[in-house]
Amino acid sequence: SSRRWMTHRLRLPASRLELGLSEAILMDQDRNTFQGLKDLKALGVHLSVDDFGTSYAPLGYLIRHALDELKIDRSFIVDCDRNENSARLVVAIIDMAGSLGLGVVAEGVETEAQCRFLINSGVQVIQGYLFGVPMPAAELQVILAPWHFVEQVQAIQAPD
Repeated sequence: SSRRWMTHRLRLPASRLELGLSEAILMDQDRNTFQGLKDLKALGVHLSVDDFGTSYAPLGYLIRHALDELKIDRSFIVDCDRNENSARLVVAIIDMAGSLGLGVVAEGVETEAQCRFLINSGVQVIQGYLFGVPMPAAELQVILAPWHFVEQVQAIQAPD
């Protein structure tokens, strides 16, 4: 079975895997797609909606599938700290995700002001060039050290 293969051959528990899903996949009406996602979730795979909000997907898929997380697309983040309408939209997405019990990841964070806004709005996972650009594995080892970003995050969170 696929469960046996995943847990025995890879020696990695399914709960340690995250599958980033496009909104298009979640809108797929095919029974096999729906059942496949349900089976993956039953194995313990973490299901995440990547680039949330970039398509014309109906929001009903958020309750149809057993999801874990929304990743807010960078296009919403880019001026959330400077544009009131963008800020309201980002906060609405964060609030909606919270009310559905979903985690939130802010993608494409590039400035301390964006990061501060997102932290103050309740986002706990932030990714983007503010913390690192694509790099070789040897350089990545350094930033994966425990507490590597603590001082940077504390400086961002400090009152102005």
